[in-house]
Amino acid sequence: MSEQHDKFLKRLDGSRVAVFRVAEWLHSKGYTVTIPSISYAPDASKHMDYVDDGDIFINRPEDKSKLARIEVKHIDTDFDCRGNWPYKVMFVSNKDAVDRADPEPFFYIIVNKEMTHGGIIYFKTKDQWTVKTGKANNTGNIETNYAIDPDLVKFVDLRA
Repeated sequence: MSEQHDKFLKRLDGSRVAVFRVAEWLHSKGYTVTIPSISYAPDASKHMDYVDDGDIFINRPEDKSKLARIEVKHIDTDFDCRGNWPYKVMFVSNKDAVDRADPEPFFYIIVNKEMTHGGIIYFKTKDQWTVKTGKANNTGNIETNYAIDPDLVKFVDLRA
């Protein structure tokens, strides 16, 4: 196993805490929540065989008979509202992952460092997203991501 793949697996494993925190918040808002299990690729060459179908599923607010996919991203940034979001844009997710998502997510939620607040980015705003390419802080790899103006993000308190 490569060192980079090892680090990826550790980040993946560490992401579960944020997923369960968001799931708890959604549950407190009256949603029935499903969290699919995680499968781990034995090595990086097989990673596409282990791509998940979503972090969380809830019954869609407008049609309880259909499920809505929620994607959770935990970042190492402190924020609790638009007023103290420290960047010009908010990254949604890796462009390739967004483009191949099936079903498309209802929303992405970017969770702050302390897991007390999040920024909800509804998929329906995708036509307002931009594409940004740059070096990822967590891997050092050059990645292409979608980004959004923070004014279009709904900031929420995950403790409420």
